[in-house]
Amino acid sequence: MIKGRWSTFSNSQKNLLAYYANFGVVAALGLIANPILLGYLGSNIFGAWKSLQRFFDFASVADGRATQATKWIIASHHGQQNELGKRQAFGAGLIVWACWLPLTALVAAALIALVPRLASFADLPSGDLRLATVILAFYSILAGLLLLPDSFFVGVNLGYVSTFVITAAALVQTAAMCALAALGLNLTGQSASVLGAAVLTALATILLARQRIQGWGLSRPPRSVLKRSFSFGGWILGWSLTDKLLLSVELLVFAVIFGPSAVSSLVVSSFAFSFVVSISLVTASAFTPSIASLWPRAATEARILADRTRRRVYIVSGGLMLVVAGINETFISLWVGDQFFLGGWETGVLAIGLLAATLIRCESQLIDTTTNGRKKFLVAGPAAIGLGVVGVWVAWSGMGMLGTLAVLAAGKVLIWFMMIQLRYSQYSLPRQERRLGVAVIAVVSSTALLLVQVTWEIQVGVSLLILATTVFALNPRGKAKSARGEVR
Repeated sequence: MIKGRWSTFSNSQKNLLAYYANFGVVAALGLIANPILLGYLGSNIFGAWKSLQRFFDFASVADGRATQATKWIIASHHGQQNELGKRQAFGAGLIVWACWLPLTALVAAALIALVPRLASFADLPSGDLRLATVILAFYSILAGLLLLPDSFFVGVNLGYVSTFVITAAALVQTAAMCALAALGLNLTGQSASVLGAAVLTALATILLARQRIQGWGLSRPPRSVLKRSFSFGGWILGWSLTDKLLLSVELLVFAVIFGPSAVSSLVVSSFAFSFVVSISLVTASAFTPSIASLWPRAATEARILADRTRRRVYIVSGGLMLVVAGINETFISLWVGDQFFLGGWETGVLAIGLLAATLIRCESQLIDTTTNGRKKFLVAGPAAIGLGVVGVWVAWSGMGMLGTLAVLAAGKVLIWFMMIQLRYSQYSLPRQERRLGVAVIAVVSSTALLLVQVTWEIQVGVSLLILATTVFALNPRGKAKSARGEVR
């Protein structure tokens, strides 16, 4: 019965269900694993581990973003039923990764040398720290290659298949992290778990691709395809750095200025918010392959589906951010203890900054479906770098955590406004749609700052009301229908 029901769904709906299932599993794993890791590792080492992950995330970006460019180029060929084009795009992605490999290795080597020298890591065991940085550096170098098979699945609108593999790997990785932490393998054990799970995921994805994807394989790309991959991948690389900076600038500033203990509090306080970011990402990701396959041959339908996707993401992210802001203090007290709670005002401001970053990412995903990532990087990239510099200066000058979070949130809202202007100039959609984003930002900002100041009973009650309103606003009768012409 379940199998028969599953076959009636479009691929976009299957993607959405698989992404949400992955989100649910990862959320459950985080709820279970983080207190265990905090207990075994301690606040300092746990905060250091989260900081190391973010630092080496930036090294992995230096791979030319072959995976991101490949999936969108494959999606455009999939819409035209061009099997050779898909294989050539996959071959081009492999070549792009190989060409960027020396730079990725150089960035990883620089992090191995520099990260242990940070003052905030001075109290950590040096041998454990250095070995962990070497393992994470190796993972960063291989990450682009290991993720390429998944990009083929996403490009042909079968992302739900590889997502099930990723979900299973998350279970294995989390179990390994907890077990190794219990054995006393602190940073080294965490790093080895990440690398091992990534290798297993890639191998399983390749085996599935050989069975499930028609036209799977690679072909030698002509110069025009290779040039397109390099060009698009290069702009995506710039944007990936921007995106990672916008999502992790608070953690990076806290790691450099306030130390690992402050990072632990930030990670715990933003834990529930991070799942709202993930939900919004996967909601858009379920439909962007269909949009890419429609663009530009069916531009009107692509615009309609893009606007429908955007509205869904804005409603989900705005509503759930408020729900989390309302229950966050109670949740953290019950979960790991209120000693890790940043504070009421800090939570409200953090919610605003993360919402702005989430909406920026949504606009970026929709722009990527046109395989033109140049303008968004030129608009938002320098602004994000400037925001990071200002954030470090504000924290260093003594404005404290609240002042730092407030400045970073205000900067993200400004960058979001720049992004929304860019996307509307590209899709030429009605002006009234622009007002939805302004309304979401305004309502969430004001309500979040009010919610964090009232009693927990009012917080929970208002949060439940907001959750019900959000579900109603999504209009169940619309049920994620794809636009006509979706490529199955």
